[in-house]
Amino acid sequence: GEGLDGLLDAVVSDERLRGLLGEVSVPRLTGASELACRASIRGVNAPVTLRVQARGARRIQVMLYPPSAAGRAWVEDRFSRIGCFPLRRQDCIFMPAPWRLASGVTSDPDEAVARALRLVDLARQLEHAPGREALSDFEGLLGELPHGIR
Repeated sequence: GEGLDGLLDAVVSDERLRGLLGEVSVPRLTGASELACRASIRGVNAPVTLRVQARGARRIQVMLYPPSAAGRAWVEDRFSRIGCFPLRRQDCIFMPAPWRLASGVTSDPDEAVARALRLVDLARQLEHAPGREALSDFEGLLGELPHGIR
């Protein structure tokens, strides 16, 4: 295609991220014509993955992706615990609002890595956070959710 596989590889193989991720899946074309790969997150004991996807025009999106019912249950439990459930999406995929619209999508691999690092850190913190006070550093990512951190 448009070199999107190289773009995904540049993000998920970045040395700042590699030590935080488990196995990275082979990039696959998904339903909305994105090329996407997923990786488990070290320190998160649930089937919730980091998903990195690229579309034409080299636009990169990063999200927390629960590929199974167990992963969706983890997302519901952890986001409920901090008062931020339900998410905007019924499938329990979490992509922060500032990154969602066309204006928030990046074409810069370094920015995509920074976003991935932020979501990995969020997932690891969600694993053990007793409540939303423990996640005040993530206010900018969670603020738009129904009962986001204020």
